[in-house]
Amino acid sequence: MSNRKKTIILAFFVFIILLPSISSAVDLKLYNSPPCLLTDQNGNCSPDQTTLQGYIQQLYAFALGIGGILAVGMIIFGAIYISISGSVDKEKEGKSYITSALFGLVLLFGAYIVLRTVNPNLIQLTPPSAPVLSFPTSTMTSDYWNDNNQKLAELQNAGVKVSSSGNCYDISNASCTSLSGMPEYAIQFIINLQKNSGCPANSDNGVVVTGGTEVGHQTHGYGLPVFDLRDTSCLKSYIQNNLAAIKQQVKAICSIAANQQIIFGCGSYLEKEDHIHMALYTQ
Repeated sequence: MSNRKKTIILAFFVFIILLPSISSAVDLKLYNSPPCLLTDQNGNCSPDQTTLQGYIQQLYAFALGIGGILAVGMIIFGAIYISISGSVDKEKEGKSYITSALFGLVLLFGAYIVLRTVNPNLIQLTPPSAPVLSFPTSTMTSDYWNDNNQKLAELQNAGVKVSSSGNCYDISNASCTSLSGMPEYAIQFIINLQKNSGCPANSDNGVVVTGGTEVGHQTHGYGLPVFDLRDTSCLKSYIQNNLAAIKQQVKAICSIAANQQIIFGCGSYLEKEDHIHMALYTQ
């Protein structure tokens, strides 16, 4: 059997062998354009295609299909090129087409097939998700009350006031100011703020906590070192004069536009209500 015939037969068998792998790696469908680029031929996208990860998966599958078809086409073209060539150089060129196409198929489908074989979930794009913070939805349990009362006593003994519009400490009530679940290092930071600021203790003009871990905030929550303080002239003056040292522990201070001198780490965001929002680095 001549080398030309052997090459054609080899290309045919390669096509037959690779066809199931290509079919399993790609859900071959007919599209007028990349799937769900805007809508399908009926004007609608399925729910999983309207998300970013769904679109990327569909576009990747579309690209795999096109790449597989082109590679198999190059193998067939190389085999035909060899069969009609009349010189050794042309045969080598045809073989290089086939070799390059085979190498491309291995690169194109190899990683996909291996990951799918090991675990099909490895080829699924999933958006990152934040951990769900648990706290009572209605009535505080005894553990939550005990935690809140202990930290409340620590602050009050250090001369820090805790205030809320509802005069309460329930973590499930947005009108309350709750300390339940606030990290101890955040409590100690507030205590040191009161001691070092020289502001009057247990005073409305001193260090006053107006927001804690209660519901109703976008960035506060159970277990987070985030809290709100009353906007007093004494506290603002201390923060402005010691901003470099405070930045060692505080990730962001947000406030209203009038307090630009103490704001950092908030981008272009400005608070709508007059208070000082602090977020510490986690420990």
